[in-house]
Amino acid sequence: MQHFDWVLLNFQQMIYILSLSFQLSGALMLIFCCWKDIDSLVLNRIFSANVVVERNDHNEVVVNRDKLFKAYKAVLKDRIAFILMALGYLLNVFSSNDNLNPWFGLVLIIIVGLIVMWIGNRIVVSLANKRSMENGEYDFDQLESNIEGDVFTPISDKEIDDLF
Repeated sequence: MQHFDWVLLNFQQMIYILSLSFQLSGALMLIFCCWKDIDSLVLNRIFSANVVVERNDHNEVVVNRDKLFKAYKAVLKDRIAFILMALGYLLNVFSSNDNLNPWFGLVLIIIVGLIVMWIGNRIVVSLANKRSMENGEYDFDQLESNIEGDVFTPISDKEIDDLF
C-alpha cells in the first residue's frame, strides 16, 4: 500500500478507527437509552407485565420489596454493562499486544473479566438494596403517569377474587 505525506491515516488505521467508533457509538446509544430516571425504568419493568395491583386507603400502590429489588438490579446491571463496554472500546485505542502470548492474554482477560464482573455485581446489589429499601409505596396517580402505555385497567372486587 502506497503512503502519501498528506494522508494522516493509512487504510488499516481508518478501519480500526471506524470499528471502534461504531462499537463506542452503539455502547453510548445503549447508555443513553437506559439512563432515564431510574425509578421510571424500574416501574416500567415491574408494571409492563400483567400484574394486579391494589390501592391502599391513601391511593398508593405498595410494591413488593423483592420485585423492586430485582427490577432495580436489572436496570443497574444494564447501566454498568454498557458503561464497561464503552470504557473497553475507549481503552482499546491505547492497547498493544505485540509481545503478549495469546494464550496467556486469554487467561488474563478471563481472570480480569471475572473480577470486574464480580465487583460490578457487588456494586449493583448494594445500590439495588439501598434503592429498594427507600421506595415501595407509590401514589397511584403519579404511578399512572410514569408508566408507558395504558397498563392500568380498573377491575371489580369480583374480578380480582376470580383471579385467585
